[in-house]
Amino acid sequence: MGIAGWLRRVLSGMRLPLWAGRIIAAVPYHHRPGLGLMYKKSFRSLREMEVMDTRQKEEWVFQKMRDLVIYAENNIPFYSDHYHRNGFDSTSLKTFEDIQRIPPVTKSQLLKYELQNRSNLDQPGYLVNTGGTSGTTLDLYIHPDHMGNEWSHMHHIWSKRGFHPTDLKLMFTGRSEFKRGIHYDFVRHSLSINIYAGIDQIAPQLRKLVQRYHPKYIHGYPSAIYEFALSCRESYPDLLEILRNSLLAGFLGSEYPIRRFRETIEDLFQISTISWYGHTERCILAYEEKDPLIYHPFQTYGFTEVVTNDSGEETLVGSSYYNLTSPLIRYDTEDQVSDYEMEGGLLARFRVKEGRVGEFILDGNGKKIPLTGLIFGRHHELFNYCSHIQIHQKEPGFATVLYVPLKARDISNPKDLFDSKNVNIIFDFLELPEPIRTAAGKVKLIVKDDMIHQKTSEQL
Repeated sequence: MGIAGWLRRVLSGMRLPLWAGRIIAAVPYHHRPGLGLMYKKSFRSLREMEVMDTRQKEEWVFQKMRDLVIYAENNIPFYSDHYHRNGFDSTSLKTFEDIQRIPPVTKSQLLKYELQNRSNLDQPGYLVNTGGTSGTTLDLYIHPDHMGNEWSHMHHIWSKRGFHPTDLKLMFTGRSEFKRGIHYDFVRHSLSINIYAGIDQIAPQLRKLVQRYHPKYIHGYPSAIYEFALSCRESYPDLLEILRNSLLAGFLGSEYPIRRFRETIEDLFQISTISWYGHTERCILAYEEKDPLIYHPFQTYGFTEVVTNDSGEETLVGSSYYNLTSPLIRYDTEDQVSDYEMEGGLLARFRVKEGRVGEFILDGNGKKIPLTGLIFGRHHELFNYCSHIQIHQKEPGFATVLYVPLKARDISNPKDLFDSKNVNIIFDFLELPEPIRTAAGKVKLIVKDDMIHQKTSEQL
């Protein structure tokens, strides 16, 4: 397992008071056992690449990719087979431009092999599972060294809003291993909020904690922070005012930062926010600099490209430099992009297209209707009366609008408040007491059959 993996398992089960966590938070990350060496190495790479010219950056990436491909071909059965089948040999890699000759891989190709045949089990690792936007699950091992790489790059992103690792955060994610409304997570030096708990359960305790410890940042799923902000406005305006006086910025991760959610968060807490693009596979990490939703990839985190697939779609492709347990090399994320720009042979910035894989429904003619545009690109008066809108579809041309009313708001005829003009879909409407979440606690625009059956069987 290695010391980093062992520490990860041990620390995840520990509980410490906040005063003790403050002491630990003061220990610099590059001195922390298990992740310090990789944190320091990644931090140094970030600084070095900032002063490199384009050709030096390409050479840095090439060396990483060549070493990774040679390793995978010699140690991972999947890559040995995949490269042989496509007539590729790692010894042919001579220049940066040769990277384009490395056969890309897709999730469907990987899933044809058992996990042990696309991994090197002699390497340490911990198991993760991702469904991604396509809804198809993929399991893989993550090498513990990736922890240091991840932390160094995330701290770099958050530093754009003045963050220092000693700063306390409020964290809204899908973690549910604690029963109380609020739990101090000393590993992340954050007050972790149980997003499944109601505002009445957490508000009194949170008020005291904020007044005493003054957290500077709010971090988590945009949908969860948005829901919390609305609850504060509706039911606890005094807590909202206390948070306004404490918070400096918001970190929006793990979900696409929908404009309505983001603007509400920024307006109610009176803060700026920053978001980033990443995924469980640990191939790509990119962040906003100036323009919202324009992401700049860290080529020091993993090699990030845009590749045109067989369907003519331009998608993000990533390679994980440091995951030697279940390496992903030129892995197609299936996320489509637009407005991308290159600097030499390296991707410099991109925009993720609205309507990511799986986030669309079909009209009566079988045409794909992106949900981001349908829900947030139109002026639905329904949003004046509710906090969330989601869509469930059983068959093309028909869809159910799932909506969560704001407190004390009576919606007698939601159809009149929903703009469905020029859309070849017949809508019906279902009121819910709260949005339907994934197992990880995220609020998706589209609700799958298994989710609707589990959460609304009594109402349907």
